[in-house]
Amino acid sequence: MMRKGAVFSVVVQELDTQRKGVNDMHLDYPMTKNGLFILETADYEDIAQWVLSEYQPQVLRKPQPLDIEHFMKECLYLDLKSERLSKDGQIWGLIVFSDTVYTGIGKNDEPYQIEIPEGTVLLEQSLDKPENTGIKRFTQAHEASHWICHCTYHAWDHRPYEFCMQAKCPVIACRAAGAELAVKKEHRKWSDEVWKEWQANNLAAALLMSKDTFLLAFYDVMRRQSIYGDILLRKHGRTRVTAVVDEMKQIFQVPGKAVELRLVRFGLLEKEILRNDRRDNGKWKTGKK
Repeated sequence: MMRKGAVFSVVVQELDTQRKGVNDMHLDYPMTKNGLFILETADYEDIAQWVLSEYQPQVLRKPQPLDIEHFMKECLYLDLKSERLSKDGQIWGLIVFSDTVYTGIGKNDEPYQIEIPEGTVLLEQSLDKPENTGIKRFTQAHEASHWICHCTYHAWDHRPYEFCMQAKCPVIACRAAGAELAVKKEHRKWSDEVWKEWQANNLAAALLMSKDTFLLAFYDVMRRQSIYGDILLRKHGRTRVTAVVDEMKQIFQVPGKAVELRLVRFGLLEKEILRNDRRDNGKWKTGKK
């Protein structure tokens, strides 16, 4: 249920044949004094439900991958481009809130200037490899979530879709390490930048793996794997847990880590499994310590 006072409205206004329209999304949630929305855990599910029911309702009916590129291009009117964003490959994507110039990396590791207009998403070129499909899709959804949640933050007076042209905040660059933000604690100490990454990660997960179809897929997979019960436990063994996660990530075309965090979000995966997996560098074992 959407919490009281939280309203999500969508207005599409036709402008010209070049851009097709303006997707004016307005989130009516409490804000910090800096213009950052204050969102509770359930709010991400509500926002995703509204967005998907408006633009891609089929993903709410049965488990399937969200057509994230169609959603970004045809619903949010974002432009997508691939570039080499950093030498170490640690920047997976960025989104531009006002016209700016970004320094990319050329073929010979030489920096070069890229002129980027407002409403552009740049993705790291290496994500185009087939083996990176899940990471690429999550990065795309992450950048789309920044566009939905943080346009007001990057507008000088915090009004939706009225962008400041000042150089102080034209770009959000998202690094590979950002995927782990969803399990950190001590929220009160977080900066706005960390909060924005947390919010984008949570909404991205809710868009790519909508709650009802995610749960439906999970219980179907559990039955196919002959795992009885409503939750994945340590006693089931890493092999069987991995089998469930692998099948889920294929259904939704997302990274396995995103599936695991989503399972934890709904209380379907014993948290100790993730904690031990990190502590043992992926060499998690069953049985007593």
